Amino acid sequence: MLNMVIKNAKAIISKMKEYFCQHPEIIVIDPLDNISILINRYKSYEILQEQLQLNEVFTPRFIEIKSKNIVENISLLKMAGIKFPFLCKPLVAQGSNDAHKMMVIFNEQGVKDCQPPCVAQEFVNHNAILYKIYIVGENFHVVERPSFKNFYEKDCTALNTIFFSSHDICKSGSKSKWSILTEEDIPMTVKPKYEILKKLSKELQNFLDYFWLV
Repeated sequence: MLNMVIKNAKAIISKMKEYFCQHPEIIVIDPLDNISILINRYKSYEILQEQLQLNEVFTPRFIEIKSKNIVENISLLKMAGIKFPFLCKPLVAQGSNDAHKMMVIFNEQGVKDCQPPCVAQEFVNHNAILYKIYIVGENFHVVERPSFKNFYEKDCTALNTIFFSSHDICKSGSKSKWSILTEEDIPMTVKPKYEILKKLSKELQNFLDYFWLV
């Protein structure tokens, strides 16, 4: 399955490269060869964890799940300090619609739903708001998107695995039931500070520029 996804991704990239060669008037902001590392979610998270050193920013805990062995996977989760609930994402981030098929797993019984190769990432409550940052040169633009509501310890016994597509939950205008906050959660909503986003975008730009050069 993974080999097929990778094959499809390479075919898409090859067609795009060919198209860009045929249309030199098109401005390519990030050359495809430069962003290929971001296709692997585990590798991209690993790079962020090791290289992005900002006091105000952290990378949620994560592990790569390579097998269907439930006992082994539960052990890996515990060793990494990943508690329930957690997100489970396909290892390959692009190439097909399957790359966006994810799940929220609430308990040990749900670990069987993991489809390796995949990445398990701790779920951090974020008041149903996802911020996407687009960086071009010295400029950056922030887009606010809907996301999952907060989950708590009680949900780990009350809920079964939630299967979802990030395209559906996090697209602009989404009205998913999983994005509705409780009255208790609403006052907790805090907007990110412009200064922190500016520093974050600059750090990412500097690191990726260096990474692609070497």
